[in-house]
Amino acid sequence: MKRFFKFFPHDNIILWGFTISLIVFIVCLIIVAVFYRFLPPFLPIYNKMPWGYARVGTKIEIFLPIAIGFSFYLINLFLSKFFYNKFILLGRFFSATTIAVSVITFIFILEIIILVK
Repeated sequence: MKRFFKFFPHDNIILWGFTISLIVFIVCLIIVAVFYRFLPPFLPIYNKMPWGYARVGTKIEIFLPIAIGFSFYLINLFLSKFFYNKFILLGRFFSATTIAVSVITFIFILEIIILVK
């Protein structure tokens, strides 16, 4: 595993991109863990669905955006490692995409918590 992360110290853009994204996901988990018991049983998670019960999800589904965002983090981490030796710029794009996904997930979680509080 140590050999897998060997390319990180050579490229600060990728190192900082994935580090910042991981910190943002951890902060999202902390925020949800702190406010979890104060949340109502149903949350408006699925905003693109039609009106009614299709828009709401249970309280446990607040972890779904974080799980999806973290899966993108892991996929982009492995793709960045795979493409870094061939195309350095492509590895950096994966890092930037990961930052964007983590920030959007953070904003989504904050909006839901602010909306129901």
